[in-house]
Order: sequence, then structure tokens, then C-alpha cells
Amino acid sequence: MKLTMKGPIDVVLEGTPSEIFEALRTDGSPGRNIAFSNVQPKNLLCVLSFLAVCAGDGLAAVFQDLGADGVVSGGQTMNPSTESILAGVEKIPAETVFVLPNNGNIIMAAQQCDALSDKHVVVIPSKTIPQGIAAMMSVDFDAPDASVIVQAMTEALSTVTTAQVTYAARDSEFDGFSIKEGDY
Repeated sequence: MKLTMKGPIDVVLEGTPSEIFEALRTDGSPGRNIAFSNVQPKNLLCVLSFLAVCAGDGLAAVFQDLGADGVVSGGQTMNPSTESILAGVEKIPAETVFVLPNNGNIIMAAQQCDALSDKHVVVIPSKTIPQGIAAMMSVDFDAPDASVIVQAMTEALSTVTTAQVTYAARDSEFDGFSIKEGDY
């Protein structure tokens, strides 16, 4: 059976942008019971969405698997500009975009986006990738409003302790220890 509708109709789809775009795919995937033509994704608008800052395709995939609809490339020593984060926010068709900076040096740049966008930009002050992952894992996608999500994500940050190992960029002394350039 085939049903054809002539003329424009209004359809309300609920979900994240990724879920909606998946539902609207017209690539002939098996199991599709409905096909859409002339769909304009730029006209779709979700209520809530998530943007993560991270480095590399592997971490981007992790955040997308957890529900992030956008990723801005950046991280330690590769801090994205406010402009780059804002561009990521603007690409996501949502009224409210939660931003996970995942680095303490990126938080302020992310916070600037709220004043520069017509969207409501909520920065969850994640300082590390593990904090960002914990925050995304705490999201209840069926929460009644954004404040419930903010509270859950912010509380999740405090449950994470992160240690990082790096090498010394120059010779120095710390707490009575002599550190040579290149030492770990």
C-alpha cells in the first residue's frame, strides 16, 4: 500500500537532531516504512541539544554515541576560539545547546557564546574529557526541562577525579625536586 499526500503538512518530531535526521533519512535503508521528500533539515528545530569540545575522531564518536549532536575540535594546547564554538552551536538546530568544553581553558570562550547567539547556550563547566563523559552519561533525555539536566550534569562533574601525565616543557624545580625538560 502506498499513501501519497499532496501539499505541505506539519509534522512534529521529538528527539535529538541526530535521531530526527536518522528518522528522515531517504537513502532507502531497509525497514523504512515512510519516505520523505523535500525535507529541509535546516528548518527543523529541537528543544535541547549537546555540543562537546574534544580532540580526535575517537573521542568525537564517544560523545556522539552518548548523545552529542555536534563536536568542535579542540583540547589541551588546541583551544578553540569563541568563534569556533559559536559556529558549532549555530550548526545545531536546537533552541537550547549544552556545551561541554572539557578543558578549563575553554570554559570562558564557551560562556561567551550565550551572549552572541539567539539560542540559549548552557555551559556545563567540564574541565576534562572524563568529566564530559560523566556529564553526558547523566543526561535524562526525557527530563521535563533544561534545569533538571543542568543539575544532573553539574553533579556528575563532581564525581570524577582526573589525573594527567605530561612531560616537562623546560627545566624547573617543584617542591624540592629538580625537573629536566622532557621528564615525565
